[in-house]
Amino acid sequence: MIDSPLLLTATIIPQSSELLKLLDPKVRYTQYIENLVRFITNSPFRQFIFCENSLAPISDRGHIEGICHFYGKEIEFLSFK
Repeated sequence: MIDSPLLLTATIIPQSSELLKLLDPKVRYTQYIENLVRFITNSPFRQFIFCENSLAPISDRGHIEGICHFYGKEIEFLSFK
């Protein structure tokens, strides 16, 4: 098990940009959460830091914390803009 935390960044509600292909916050949220769960369940990391930089609410936070607990892992959520 790797003791260094894995830092995952997210922008769920992006500013409009011609460079982005995916702007829908619901789709972006789903993809970020699915990948976060995949990292928790399938990676050797024990600690995770999830930084969301558009102040989007993480409604699945309790569920994700439960998954971490089940797998003996830890997570910290940071949100800012």
